[in-house]
Amino acid sequence: MNRLIYIAVALCSMMTLSCSKDDNLDEIIWIEDDMNAGLPQYSEWGYNTFGAYINAHVFTNNRKNDLWATNCSRVSSEGDILHFTLRNKDEYYYDETHPDDSFHSSDSLTFSIPYNHIYECSGLADLNGQIINLSSDKCRVTLKLEDGTNGKATTLDVSEGFLNIKRVQVLYLNGRLTETIMSGEFELKSTAIIDGKPRHFDITEGRFDIGIDAQKNIEILD
Repeated sequence: MNRLIYIAVALCSMMTLSCSKDDNLDEIIWIEDDMNAGLPQYSEWGYNTFGAYINAHVFTNNRKNDLWATNCSRVSSEGDILHFTLRNKDEYYYDETHPDDSFHSSDSLTFSIPYNHIYECSGLADLNGQIINLSSDKCRVTLKLEDGTNGKATTLDVSEGFLNIKRVQVLYLNGRLTETIMSGEFELKSTAIIDGKPRHFDITEGRFDIGIDAQKNIEILD
């Protein structure tokens, strides 16, 4: 009897979580990894989290479900190149004296990889299980850090590294495309020229679990 009660409670909890997630596809569910302090656990549920260590410093998205924190990723298609960006924050700076000078600022890591031109998030399905060599001439990795690259998007010279897209899930509800979940891991060793001097950028323990809302879809770049 106790076993049956436990199973019933577990099923109810799963249904509640599923309904809550479906109601707000941008929601962040941030659960810390016990083995890697400051990073979210690896997951494949569309929790809208990511994290990595950049030169041993934590790079992850805000845990709050506010307007900018939920906008932690961006996927865009430009010809035969797919850009996948992870952003740790999206803060809005308002200049009262010069409103036109107000701007958004975020630290970001962008993977640009060869891929077919796509128009909707279901087109990401062919990435399922792909391990991409980031040191390939066909790939580009761009890093932007307020404290590290002077707030400028900088192309990294990757000596070794990978982007492992472990799972891509295309979700439908009543026959209608609702979301694509992309989950995986990444690591790399690289250098970049900052202020005229070479600087090393080692990225370790990278993981992501991103839900791409079908209504927002893929950004198309000319």
